[in-house]
Amino acid sequence: RAGAKGAQSPRIQNEQLWFEPGITWNVVASYLRAREMPQGAIFGHKAPLIRPLRWVKWLSHLSLLVLMNSDVLDFMLRTFLGSRMMVEVGDVRRLVIPVFSTEQKQALESFATRAISAKQSEDARKNGESLAKIEKELNDYVRNLYSIPRSARLWVVR
Repeated sequence: RAGAKGAQSPRIQNEQLWFEPGITWNVVASYLRAREMPQGAIFGHKAPLIRPLRWVKWLSHLSLLVLMNSDVLDFMLRTFLGSRMMVEVGDVRRLVIPVFSTEQKQALESFATRAISAKQSEDARKNGESLAKIEKELNDYVRNLYSIPRSARLWVVR
């Protein structure tokens, strides 16, 4: 009985966030692979959206995007926060993100733009910078940010 006292009715939530750009990932996946969600797209419960708060100047959406694609954050999520096959919004929100200096933020943004360009070249079957090379450099850089020695194995059961 719609409208009856105590009856529940559906309600639309978070309309102010619809069509805003951000970062998304597949909730069900064996690897965390974040990607940019463009302006005008809409998110859902199986491909959620996250973005830095507007007032946080030391973390841009590109630096968060590239950080989420690092082995270090995948390891933290799978080992300490989430499960092997599911990555929920709450898990991502609990990730430890250091406060970056301007130089660190710019370095992460550079990794992001290089990786996006390399992926676009790869998809277009054009010669470009190696995505694998960029990922290795990124993973070394992020290990350094988190003071994780290169000798430490970040092993996740897949």
